[in-house]
Amino acid sequence: MSRIWVKLDATYTEDDSIVAVGPLAELLYIRALTYCRRRVSDGFVPHAVVPVIAAQIPADAYEMADLLVAAELWLETDGGFLVRSWCEWQVTSESLKAESERKKLAREQKRTEKNRRQPTDVRPLSDGRPADAEERADLDIAKREINAARSGLRLA
Repeated sequence: MSRIWVKLDATYTEDDSIVAVGPLAELLYIRALTYCRRRVSDGFVPHAVVPVIAAQIPADAYEMADLLVAAELWLETDGGFLVRSWCEWQVTSESLKAESERKKLAREQKRTEKNRRQPTDVRPLSDGRPADAEERADLDIAKREINAARSGLRLA
């Protein structure tokens, strides 16, 4: 299973904006970061999601959201909020899409190269099917006879 994570500066607790909003809004902020990463929303938190991610936090979800907006940790926008500086610090949907496309192309290239190569002990016959061991031995004898005839040698 692939891990989904967000970047969090080890000194974020010393940020004046985080200190200003208090521990409950700080928790909402952290939950919003994880929500945005999980949903690949580029930092967008819909209004309807705020109470969901604020579950079990003993404070009003929208009052905490207002604190985050006042501290400029969130920006209010149509339909919800944007985590300020999301694209500066976190993985964006565009970069995830580019990485996914890069991995897809690499898998396709690897598959193409694998299909292009054939093991040395499995040579196809003229009808395209792989030769079995007996047929390969017959082909080897025939090749040796042809090469010997070309070079003027006789095989015993």
